[in-house]
Amino acid sequence: MQAKNIRILCVEEHEDVANLINFMLRQQGYEVKIVRTCADCLRVAAAERFDLYILNDGYVDCQSIELCERLRLMDPQTPVLFLSENLSSHDRTKITGAQAYLNKPRDFVSLVQTVEALVNLRR
Repeated sequence: MQAKNIRILCVEEHEDVANLINFMLRQQGYEVKIVRTCADCLRVAAAERFDLYILNDGYVDCQSIELCERLRLMDPQTPVLFLSENLSSHDRTKITGAQAYLNKPRDFVSLVQTVEALVNLRR
């Protein structure tokens, strides 16, 4: 496993899903920071540099679409991967600024592949 020096901020409310995403991406050499709320995401994103943001369906303190828009205002260049349990094509048109959309995978291979593709765009 080669360290890639790629930093990912994942905003995931559910601890079990966050732990699985963290494990899978760290196995690939990524540095992953997990936060649970929009407020924490915006605070951390303002203070640190990341190479990818992974967002979820919704949060207790804001809607995911609002979070994505606010991240775009702060950081228009860093790719956003949107994970959802029920993401339709109609929903995708509402989520401005995201570069990739995945239904929450049951097999996390597609997540790792999508992350790899998005971080390679920045190189």
